[in-house]
Amino acid sequence: MSDSTIHVLFVDDEKSILNALQRLLMEEDYEVITANSGEEGLEILREEERIGLIVSDQRMPGLSGAQFLEQAKEMAPEALRIMLTGYADINATIDAINKGGACRYISKPWDDQ
Repeated sequence: MSDSTIHVLFVDDEKSILNALQRLLMEEDYEVITANSGEEGLEILREEERIGLIVSDQRMPGLSGAQFLEQAKEMAPEALRIMLTGYADINATIDAINKGGACRYISKPWDDQ
């Protein structure tokens, strides 16, 4: 992979979701990095400067997705942020957008297209 390859960080406490997201981008020219929690995602952001896209679940133990995205915005302000969740929690969606700078909200299950 070249230095211009987009690095994508997926954050979700469900390993099966992370595996599905990795498979979805297997044929694409992306470097996929996964984290099992918001805290682990923040640690990755401290170490990896080339994250261009962050996709986070909302409901996770510890930091919620909105809380994680809010901190991620400070650490990687240029990265696009997307909230992914199976729960229709309007307050979490609002927080993810207003505080975390999320540009999209995707519901589980998602359409691969």
